[in-house]
Amino acid sequence: MSANYGLVRESERELTRDLLKFYRHVKNDWKNLISSLSKNTTISNEEYQEFQKDENKSNHMEADILNECIWSISRNQPVANHLRFAVSIIYSISDLERMADYIINSVNIIRQNNFNKEAISIIRESFKLSYKCMSDLLKPLETKDKIKLDTVSSYKLANNVLNYYRVEYKKINKGLSKIMFDKNSAEQIEKFLSSISIIIKYSERNVDHAVNILDNFVYVRESDFIFSNHKNPSLDFDNLNLNPLQALTKKEKNK
Repeated sequence: MSANYGLVRESERELTRDLLKFYRHVKNDWKNLISSLSKNTTISNEEYQEFQKDENKSNHMEADILNECIWSISRNQPVANHLRFAVSIIYSISDLERMADYIINSVNIIRQNNFNKEAISIIRESFKLSYKCMSDLLKPLETKDKIKLDTVSSYKLANNVLNYYRVEYKKINKGLSKIMFDKNSAEQIEKFLSSISIIIKYSERNVDHAVNILDNFVYVRESDFIFSNHKNPSLDFDNLNLNPLQALTKKEKNK
């Protein structure tokens, strides 16, 4: 046990509060972007300034939490458990910062292009889908137990959300293909696709980063899930028709 166990625990609580504050900031920014596109087909100058302020705030929040992590490690000399927690925080703030970048990047592309109502509708729906899946994936962060779910439950959550996302994402792509053929020339199609596809990709990557954050606080802290395959062949997942959740369930039944 660390000689500074009390300080380490308090540092973990502070870092958790700071991470949740950062996450809620990014989540609210996504919500504001969806709200803006529900009213107009572009982003006004006033709204753009607010998004820029939020992006700047995200950068400062990431830097502050990173500094606190480094200070906590150097001051408290944590043992492996607490060190893994600090690493999880560092990985997660990097994911959150990228999620915030996607917002301002999308705003810039939308302002640079004269998207019609149909295109904005598709963009808005992709953002709504991304926002819902992000919220569902990271709901454990805002529960009483604060990201202390067991590995199998967390994997099941991620698996269910991603399956739902893939189904809805296909519908969005179908809508995109319909309006693409309304363009009059190859040049128009190329410009349209290069712009809107990047934005929709941002919404997809936003979900990927949410999965990463969930992974950070489940798989990184429960290192046995990652490393026990070196000791127990039943965790090798060498059967390609058996996903990790099924393999773990099968393992429990065979005990």
